Amino acid sequence: MKVLVIAHGHPEFSRGGAETAAYNLHKGLLLNGVESTFLARSARSNEAHLSHQVIEQYNGGREYFWNVSTSSYDTYTSDADAAECKRFINFVRDVDPEVVHFHHYFNVGSELIYLIKRHLPYIRIVLTLHEFLAICARDGQMYKTNDKLCFKSSRKACVSCIGWGSKHYLARELFFKNLFRNIDRFVSPSHFLKERYVDWGLDAGLIDVIENAHLISSVPVKEAGETRAADDSDNAVLKLGYFGQITPYKGLEVLLKAIAGLSADVRPRVRLYVYGANLSTQGEELRSTLMSLIEETADVVSFQGQYEPEQLPVLMSGIDVMVIPSKWWENSPMVIQEAFANGVPVIASNIGGMLEKVNHEVDGLHFNVGDSGALGGVIGRLLSEDGLLDQLRSGIRMPAGLREIAQVHMSNVYGFNTPLKRVV
Repeated sequence: MKVLVIAHGHPEFSRGGAETAAYNLHKGLLLNGVESTFLARSARSNEAHLSHQVIEQYNGGREYFWNVSTSSYDTYTSDADAAECKRFINFVRDVDPEVVHFHHYFNVGSELIYLIKRHLPYIRIVLTLHEFLAICARDGQMYKTNDKLCFKSSRKACVSCIGWGSKHYLARELFFKNLFRNIDRFVSPSHFLKERYVDWGLDAGLIDVIENAHLISSVPVKEAGETRAADDSDNAVLKLGYFGQITPYKGLEVLLKAIAGLSADVRPRVRLYVYGANLSTQGEELRSTLMSLIEETADVVSFQGQYEPEQLPVLMSGIDVMVIPSKWWENSPMVIQEAFANGVPVIASNIGGMLEKVNHEVDGLHFNVGDSGALGGVIGRLLSEDGLLDQLRSGIRMPAGLREIAQVHMSNVYGFNTPLKRVV
């Protein structure tokens, strides 16, 4: 059994959730005895092109870099020329997989799907959908330029939101629907994401809902809660944590406004630790807003900056609750699994994958998306309702590990229970 997993980045160089999920699936397949090979788009494309190494081995094993750049951020095709495309196909022939599993076409080159189907039609092609790139031309977020959620894709709505003409969006829609006809199976990490793509036009019977593969790094749930309580010098203080990138979609300003709006008797009983990167690269308006809020809440907010995934168990052990205040739909934030693996309940916006993954008043709490006052009220509940935090901790269930998630892919998606026939 052989699988080629293709991702738009390697987690050693790009820390995004999709890159990590793809790499973890590769590792999980190896644990199950599958000959898995991992091909990631290189973060060192320009340097690699100078040496003419279109595909180069990494880590001395079954990991490789595909050294190309994106030429279109509308259809996500690459700048690979004919010789480089031929090298890619020869590489796939050498790997000789039954399945090629794309965890993205962004930065990789959507044309690779066409190339495999044309030259190696006996290979089963699988695509994991991570956001709405095919549906939404605004970074696949389905979040409008007027700071509002987009509930349904339409060419008229896209013209109003982004600009360009209606014919542009028709051509884009036809491009992706034709591209997806070459996909044998789709994987969605949430039911919400699947429903959006079915509404757009994909066949529901072709989409399997499977959680992203996650390398669970934790202490047991019960011990995590006991250790946290025992280490608290002041159990009256509620320790909140924010983990993730800082972007206009992530809603960090909603969380900071909630902290700023807490009453004088509640605020001293809260601490917020912000673990996030890319503040300096954001637009002037968001950066100015966040810097002002950080200064205003400096008495109870600590900005910790970027973190490494290996640090998460230790960082999680120092908080009581994780907060995900995202303003976009968030299909399946991997940090939710990490929090649950470490016995930490989650406060999350009440939309999309967050609504699906966090069970209200079981292992976390919801609040109305974008409403800082409502978020402040939820924080106040945890301080005022005796036993609520312990109730949420006890409701947490350990997420599935790499081996289990890979097994579901092997059985439900790849068809490895019945040998694939090579018919050209």
